[in-house]
Amino acid sequence: DMTMMFEVEDLLVASPATVSRCGMVYMEPGSLGFEPLIISWLDKLPPYVLEKTSCREKLRVLFDNYTLDATTFVKRHCNEPVQTTTNNLVQSLMRLIDTFLYPFRRSPTNHMDEEGPPQESLDKLEEEIENIFIFSVIWSIGGCVDLQSRFTFSEFMRNLCLDRQCEQSIPEEGMVYDYCVDEETGNWVTWIDPEFKFEPNTATTPFNDIVVPTKDTVRTRYLVQKLVSNRSHVLITGTTGTGKTTIVMQYLSGTGDAGARPSTLLEKNALKRTVPLVLSFSAQTSVNQTQDIMDSKMEKRKRGVFGPPAGQEFVIYVDDLNMPQREKYFAQPPLELLRQAMTQGGWYDRKSLEFNKVIDWTMICAMGPPG
Repeated sequence: DMTMMFEVEDLLVASPATVSRCGMVYMEPGSLGFEPLIISWLDKLPPYVLEKTSCREKLRVLFDNYTLDATTFVKRHCNEPVQTTTNNLVQSLMRLIDTFLYPFRRSPTNHMDEEGPPQESLDKLEEEIENIFIFSVIWSIGGCVDLQSRFTFSEFMRNLCLDRQCEQSIPEEGMVYDYCVDEETGNWVTWIDPEFKFEPNTATTPFNDIVVPTKDTVRTRYLVQKLVSNRSHVLITGTTGTGKTTIVMQYLSGTGDAGARPSTLLEKNALKRTVPLVLSFSAQTSVNQTQDIMDSKMEKRKRGVFGPPAGQEFVIYVDDLNMPQREKYFAQPPLELLRQAMTQGGWYDRKSLEFNKVIDWTMICAMGPPG
């Protein structure tokens, strides 16, 4: 007795016989919409935020006001170097908002007494929630477009905020991408502290290791730090020489944060528990190689469960994700293995054919434009 489940993107290379074998229950993302995603996410907000603030109602209105307009605009008028699906953009938006709600969650690493977080921090969150939401829209729905489209999206976003009468508008100068939300005050501020002066210590730093912080490096670093410490996987794309690897390596080694707005203590502490695991893909990378390298770094926690040493977390950094060669029918098996680990939580042992669960890990991937 056996059940097989297929998740197919398309039937380009399937014969009628194959099609008849897999009975399709097919739901178009378009007809499903992102309403179910939003409702289930709102129900999973941290209990204290749900009970003691009106954030749920505020977020419900914000989603209604901004999400459909922003996603439609991006799909129609912007160019995305890496294609995304609308539902995934909305999920990215939720993940980014989640990073701001991280301090209010109960988890083994975030001990909270019975009373929960102080009321003033909940009130502060309620006041700031609109700015947090708009910031998250800019860096999720508007985060995947190319430079030319950023100007277009920036103008659109300003007009949308005016139209929806948001309480605190983004400063007029430059683009909306030039500002972030200050976590102390909840106001819009520039990414790099204006007081900051860059003075590399050349006595201790070799010349080729000096990285001058720019708006771009600080922004990417901030978003990576926020998402990874909240256990969200991150994919960074950009052409060669945009500093993807340098930013991630600096983040993993805990150096080079000069000039950036300070991140929360929780996120800095998250880095202390992490064990970096770096893989670099090439055209010759095979799926078995990828699995063997990762398996060799894992410890057995209990039967069928593997992960980093207890109390630690893996941050797996995969460089050049787009490199493995495509097969005859366009699959890239090493990527399929990583996707299976993300969605199913592990992979099969090739000898015993048992499913191994892989726990306590987050992935950062970097790649150039696909093709």
